Amino acid sequence: MNFVLTNNGFIVIGPKLWNKRSFESTLRDDLDISFILPSSNTGYLEVTPTVKFYPVTMVEPSSFNSKIQQYAGPFYTFDATSAVGTYNAVDKNISEVKNNLKGIVAENRYKIENAGIKTIIQGHEVSVLTNRDSRNMYVQQFMFMDDVATVNWKFPEIWLQISKAEMGAVIAAGVSHIRSAFDWEGVKSIEIDACSTLAELDAVVLTQV
Repeated sequence: MNFVLTNNGFIVIGPKLWNKRSFESTLRDDLDISFILPSSNTGYLEVTPTVKFYPVTMVEPSSFNSKIQQYAGPFYTFDATSAVGTYNAVDKNISEVKNNLKGIVAENRYKIENAGIKTIIQGHEVSVLTNRDSRNMYVQQFMFMDDVATVNWKFPEIWLQISKAEMGAVIAAGVSHIRSAFDWEGVKSIEIDACSTLAELDAVVLTQV
């Protein structure tokens, strides 16, 4: 259970779980009150007629869209022995939302970029890794191969003896996938910048479909 400490009706600290030492320190340092608190507590506690601990229940908005809204509050109401803290949902700044959504799009592009692809080599569907270390590995192998050389290459599904041209095809497939991921991010960034309302921003799809 969380508590708030009040002085003359104003919140001094909280809401936070009951902590004898922390609350005694706050009483002493902030209010110049020496008071021995119980080790545990489950309800209202009056230190002085103006200094009181209230058990508090926190209430979030029934409807909240984290994409375009943020919490405001808490705002407290008190009865004789308890308190209720209420948060309201308020609109975020449009520029802030645009920056946040662009960040999410960039994160999703990175996931797409590194997710890998399938391509066909010698009639076999094989997985091509597209994370940056693997891309460098393919390129390095390609650069050190003679035009007529082959290499025994382990794909996740199968070993294949592949030529330099086939290694080039693997690299090209990865490059095409990565370019597509960045193109998608670019289109989404333009779409986000073109929005003029929070409702329009809320409608932007942030994942690749």
